Amino acid sequence: MSGIKQIFWVVIFVMISILLLNTEVFSKINSIKSSSELSGVSNLEELNPTLYYVVIGSFMMEDNARRFAGYVDDQGYKASYTYNPRKSMFYVFTYTSTDIEDTRSKRNYYRNNTEFSEAWMFTLNKVEATDPELTAKADQETEYVADIPEPVEDPEPIEESITSGDKLWVYFNVVAAKKFKEIPAHIRVVDSEKAKLLTRVKSHKVVEIPTPDNSSGNVQLICEVFGYRKVEHTFNVSNPVNETNQSYVKMKNDTVFVDFELWRHKAGDVLVMYNVFFFDDASVMMSKSMYELNSLLEMLKENDSLKVRIHGHTNGNSFGRIIKLKDDDSNFFKVTNNNRVTVGSATELSELRAATIKRYLTHNGIENSRMEVKGWGGKRMLYESDGPLAKKNVRVEIEIIKD
Repeated sequence: MSGIKQIFWVVIFVMISILLLNTEVFSKINSIKSSSELSGVSNLEELNPTLYYVVIGSFMMEDNARRFAGYVDDQGYKASYTYNPRKSMFYVFTYTSTDIEDTRSKRNYYRNNTEFSEAWMFTLNKVEATDPELTAKADQETEYVADIPEPVEDPEPIEESITSGDKLWVYFNVVAAKKFKEIPAHIRVVDSEKAKLLTRVKSHKVVEIPTPDNSSGNVQLICEVFGYRKVEHTFNVSNPVNETNQSYVKMKNDTVFVDFELWRHKAGDVLVMYNVFFFDDASVMMSKSMYELNSLLEMLKENDSLKVRIHGHTNGNSFGRIIKLKDDDSNFFKVTNNNRVTVGSATELSELRAATIKRYLTHNGIENSRMEVKGWGGKRMLYESDGPLAKKNVRVEIEIIKD
């Protein structure tokens, strides 16, 4: 029985430890939500349940809402923001009214005549909130960061037993430059002296950063998000806020805030779509490709002037069977009996795969004239065709030809 008692008390100890850790993290998140002292003077307004709002942006962090409201003001529109406790989100709004039709008309104006084409209506009124237009967008405001896919494969293993044991609470605030849209991302923490990956963590969460076992305490914080240029910050775990990094690092209580402002790619840049996958010998994509495809779609919708060239690549130049979509088939993510089976070259297969992506984008509203396709087969392989990284040769690249 003594053994059972020991197990019982171990389980109780573990449960209490988890509870205390979650309580600490929760308190830190609450302090982040109300971090009004990070920059500027707050213009937070109390949410009025009798009003309808035209909302043009929603944010997890108040500082981002404030900065976006400032951007909107600079464009000549009056913006304020409020806090929705039901969703734990800050809403930036440009118009309020007690009349639902008046608000809908103003919402349509912002959608059709301004850069804020995703404007939507919101109210706390329980009766009118049954209107699908009022609830559909709000229902999407969830902890979306938890849903970002883990990197499919990373050649860098996370090193074990190379840290000193001390840790630091950090919140990585990853936003799009100018409009401060919060972007889900993974941050790689790399030992600057040993070039070893210490950990990989998600943005928009309070996380612990290990102290590297090196002489300087320096790490590199690396943020790579498809559709944006890579950003790297030098960060000292022992002295996190110093004169060299005050432009992107701040401290509130015992939590360090690190900002990553991401900029879109420019003409001449090439993006690799390593997270777009095709079935073997097919130009049909797998469903796990959708996240990165939709990131590309968002980038194209954001800038109507953007033009791209889609490059397809294979592992080798063999001739063989090809499964492809028929011209009228929009089932992009499933091999079916409706697919056409033919025989062709690796170059042909790679071009068909690039064309499938183009068709997907066209199907979702992107003009055909903004995209070109090019198939390379195995002419531009990155690795040996029979080596351990051979499957990375099978890829799609997006070249920005006009921004």
